[in-house]
Amino acid sequence: MKVFLSVFLAIMAALFVAKLLDDPPDTQTTNGPAPRSVRPARHLASPNFRVRVRKSNMGGASFLVRILDVQSANDDPVLVKTVSINENKDCTENPNKTLALGETITLLAEFCDPIKVRIVTDRGEVTYHFD
Repeated sequence: MKVFLSVFLAIMAALFVAKLLDDPPDTQTTNGPAPRSVRPARHLASPNFRVRVRKSNMGGASFLVRILDVQSANDDPVLVKTVSINENKDCTENPNKTLALGETITLLAEFCDPIKVRIVTDRGEVTYHFD
């Protein structure tokens, strides 16, 4: 009987510890807004952008040029440090611009047919590929 009780208590203790580990304090519900020191996991995620290539006749020119649009899809502002097309130093821009949700950086990409676009930010980097 003593062995059974010891095993039972050990199992219950293990279940209790597992429950504590599965329910971290920053995800518990509270009455009112969460304290400012608690930050949801989305703030720790990699940056997210909408990247597209389009043709435009900039300034009413009679010919079309290739444009790369980088639009922020981040809830919080993100500092875009570098945008590199095809890992080519001649096709790399350093805008050092902070983008809020929905804001866009427009880059001339006429001589850099984008296949791979790497964006470096203050929250890490992300790479996009085009067919």
